[in-house]
Amino acid sequence: MNILCMLLFTRCGDFVTNTTEGPVSGYQMKSRSGRSFIAFSGIPYAAPPIGKLRFQVSGWLFFFFLFF
Repeated sequence: MNILCMLLFTRCGDFVTNTTEGPVSGYQMKSRSGRSFIAFSGIPYAAPPIGKLRFQVSGWLFFFFLFF
């Protein structure tokens, strides 16, 4: 049963790139004009430094699980 579940959630052709913050997973797509590109989605951005966040050390607001 575990192997079947793993096969259902595994995509072939995934791309992984290593950044200074850790690995990021992407996938290959085609543009409207038919050109291939690698898309990286789910990358979190920093919160704007307003209110209580002003002059504070930045932190993550949400945790994104890129690999499971």
